[in-house]
Parts: sequence; structure tokens; C-alpha cells
Amino acid sequence: MADLPATPESAAGAAAGRDADEMERHPCPRCGADPGSPCRSRSGAVAGTYHTGRFTKVPRLAKLLRAQTPADRGPGQPWRPGTPPPAPIPDSGPTADIRIGYARCSTLTQELQSQLDALAAHDIPRDKIFSEKISTRVRVRPQFEAALALARQIKAHAPHCRVILTVYEMKRLGRDAAELTALADHLTAHGLVLEMLAGPLPGIYDPTGPGRILFGFFAAMAETERENWGAPRLPDSPSIRMDVWKGEVIASTEEELLSRIPG
Repeated sequence: MADLPATPESAAGAAAGRDADEMERHPCPRCGADPGSPCRSRSGAVAGTYHTGRFTKVPRLAKLLRAQTPADRGPGQPWRPGTPPPAPIPDSGPTADIRIGYARCSTLTQELQSQLDALAAHDIPRDKIFSEKISTRVRVRPQFEAALALARQIKAHAPHCRVILTVYEMKRLGRDAAELTALADHLTAHGLVLEMLAGPLPGIYDPTGPGRILFGFFAAMAETERENWGAPRLPDSPSIRMDVWKGEVIASTEEELLSRIPG
């Protein structure tokens, strides 16, 4: 997929879609629309806005004066029932891990297949793997947004399952600290977990626990790597390693790192 320019319209559209998903988890007390469907007007068309009694059920939208129906719901078109969301797992139900895979490379000439193979080998169904060829400079990445949307939807209707966003390595997600920190906040807000298959410390990290420390550490590493791209490097020497033990960065300064080089 070619790099797409980020526009205010695309960002607003993605946000409107997320808001609509949250509102449509609830039935409408006014028009009787079931969960999974937009609101219905008296004429039998898709309403141009959601009814107040419906969008006020979403706490962060409760103070709005109106909530517009996004274009992909077809406002003004004949109303048809949508797909009902999955029934929530009961409190006594068993827990399970549900993985959503995401693969990305920056240019059309780079290959994605190795990432896709790694995610498939991790028992992630192909219909739950999202991929795209798009630069991290593009702030709105459609397939990444789709992966997050599916993860949020699954978590909302299966709260006792652990929903895991799985990537091959951290830089598939982003490269600057602000972006990665925002992602950690998003995962935390929706109860999602991050998994990396490769990189400095592969494994599963929960941003609500000690994993948040490591997430911040990885973000700092990524930003440093970006800033130092093309900068002069130290002469050949044994690799310099930053040790992480129980969430603490042991070698935190340049002097500490240089002191570890033998001879």
C-alpha cells in the first residue's frame, strides 16, 4: 500500500467511527434500534444524528449537544438493522487469550511476508492479521486503526478474555516516544495488552503493570535510534547492552555504557 497523506478529514472520520461503535453497543430507548445498528428516523431512514438517550450512555459523550451519524452508516438512506455485537462472556465463563496481529513496513519495496509468517506461526488467524505498507510518518494508518478497533470491540464484549495486540517488533508500531506513549495510554484505557515477537525483549507487556515501565524504555530507545540515524558510530567493539532487571534500567547514562566496553 502506498503512503497516504494524513488529513484532518481522515483523522476525524476515524474518531467518528470509534464513537459510533461505542454508541451502538447500546439499544436506543427512543427509536428502538438494537445494538449494532444506527438510530432510525420516523420516516424509516438512518437518522442524521444519534438520539440523546443513546449517546448519553457513553460517559465521555454524555455532555455533547448532538452526536452526528458517520457517513459510513448511510444517514438518510433506508434503515436496515446492523450486525448485533457478540454477546458478552458471563462472569463465570472461562478466560482466554485472543490475539490481533499487525504487520507494517514503510515502503512498497520492503517485504511483509516474514512478519505475516511469524504472526501466523503464533496461531493468529489470517482474518485477525492486519497489514499495510505505510510510513510511521503517516499519523492515521488505516489498517492499524482497524486492528485497534477490532481489539476494542472484542474486549468490550468479552471483558474476561485477555485481548493482545501482537506485532513482530516495536518499530512496527511507531518510532517516537510521544506516539508510543500515547499508544500505551490507549491500550491501558481499553484494557488491551501488547505482545512483541522479536526485538530487545520479546514477550507480553501489560501497560497497566510493570510492562508500562518497559514500554517507556522502548519508546526512549526508539526515539534515540531515530535521532542518531546516520550519526558517527563508535569504533568496532563488543556490543553495548542496556540491562533491564525488574523494570529498572541499570545502565542509564552514556558514561555507564562506555565503562562497560572492555579495554
